[in-house]
Amino acid sequence: MLCKYFRLPKNCTEFFYRLIRASLYAFTFILCIFGVCLVFFSFWYIYEGQNYHLDNSIKFSVFTGSFVIGFILFCLSVCGLLGVLNEKTLLAKIFLFGILLLMIIELSLVFLIYSYKKEIMNHANSIFRKFLVEYADDDDVRSLVDSIQSDVILI
Repeated sequence: MLCKYFRLPKNCTEFFYRLIRASLYAFTFILCIFGVCLVFFSFWYIYEGQNYHLDNSIKFSVFTGSFVIGFILFCLSVCGLLGVLNEKTLLAKIFLFGILLLMIIELSLVFLIYSYKKEIMNHANSIFRKFLVEYADDDDVRSLVDSIQSDVILI
């Protein structure tokens, strides 16, 4: 029926199949680029984190988290790209279950962050207080604290 109204090819199922396939390919390509960006961000963070005098535990946890998530996203999106391009159902299923697993993990992390909100805020406040003590002594800490305060006021 849609083929008649929108002047699509006579074989509508083939058109919609190609449309879905192209949109899935575009989505997995964007995920691939996002995964590579996360990996590059993690290395940039380790390199630039020295300028902000952060604890090694904070630098390592941010580096590890962004690197692992970026690498997993990249691997899953490559599986999705190859599954879409070569029409391999096994690779497409790996992509599907991997994305579902990442969504479940993400939702559980959101739930944990919401339930431990006070502890997280206390930890963030202790880090911020440490920066405030070093505010007068270090120009890098001063610029970091000023940028955070200006961002908070704008929000």
